[in-house]
Amino acid sequence: MAIAAAHASELFSRVTGREPQIPLEGAKMSRYRMFVASDKASRELGYEPEPVEPAFVRAVRWYEEHGYVGGRTKTRAA
Repeated sequence: MAIAAAHASELFSRVTGREPQIPLEGAKMSRYRMFVASDKASRELGYEPEPVEPAFVRAVRWYEEHGYVGGRTKTRAA
């Protein structure tokens, strides 16, 4: 179903000249489980992962502030 919606979104974007709301490549990639490990970044770069929730909150705030969620308009750069 996601692939069909992505095809429709891509077609609509070609007609309107706007970015697709559901990119086809993103829909295709969503079929696969992908996992990554941060061990090498920790070992070689000193990377320390943080909890997911604060990163998620920052991401949602950015999308809201830039008008991608909830129909808000850009208010300020994060």
